[in-house]
Amino acid sequence: MDSLEPECTPLKKSYDACFNRWFERYLGLSNQTSNSVGRQDAMLRMKREYEKDCGDQWSAYQVCLNKAIEARQLKPLLDAARREDPLTTPNGLEQDTK
Repeated sequence: MDSLEPECTPLKKSYDACFNRWFERYLGLSNQTSNSVGRQDAMLRMKREYEKDCGDQWSAYQVCLNKAIEARQLKPLLDAARREDPLTTPNGLEQDTK
């Protein structure tokens, strides 16, 4: 899928590919760690790997995307939508859609 702003599409695709590679490794954790301490250590390691491998790509894409949002004057609409339905909890979406 392309980005909202065509000039951001290469950054988005680069980030998406990085995230997908990382996420496949992340999903493998469920089979590898059975105790909670081991799982917590593995989760922390995966968080660091994500930040190291994909963090710069995410930041670059966000900078580009935010410029496009500002240029198209979409920020007030996004802010209004967030105020109307902030989705502050994981269960918020489930509760709102029932």
